[in-house]
Amino acid sequence: MTHPFLAAFNRCEAMLKPSVARFGEVTMTDVLTAILAGQAQIWEGEGGVIVTQLVKTDQGGVIHGWLCGGKRQAILDLIPGVEAFGRAWGCVAATQEGREGWKRVMAPLGYSGDGPLLRKAL
Repeated sequence: MTHPFLAAFNRCEAMLKPSVARFGEVTMTDVLTAILAGQAQIWEGEGGVIVTQLVKTDQGGVIHGWLCGGKRQAILDLIPGVEAFGRAWGCVAATQEGREGWKRVMAPLGYSGDGPLLRKAL
């Protein structure tokens, strides 16, 4: 029996490759290992994917958008579900790591910040 997250990863692998290549510190194998170990979550949409991690901080839990790929609108369509998942797990914030252009795209959704890390209170 194939692990359901392995099937999702296989469907989304091509969309994630550019993000992993830009990140430079991880490989596709690292991402898959984290997903299968329950250390990361994969969110698959029609034409987009987000990989998140639940992170504990001194202020509380954070759902962190680690990697994403695919069509911009498809990625944005996944964010409400990611945020709801974070709230259900007691997260106090959502963060998104990405290129500078995401700052403008994420601002209407309540995200702000300097540099590659954007943050929104949940």
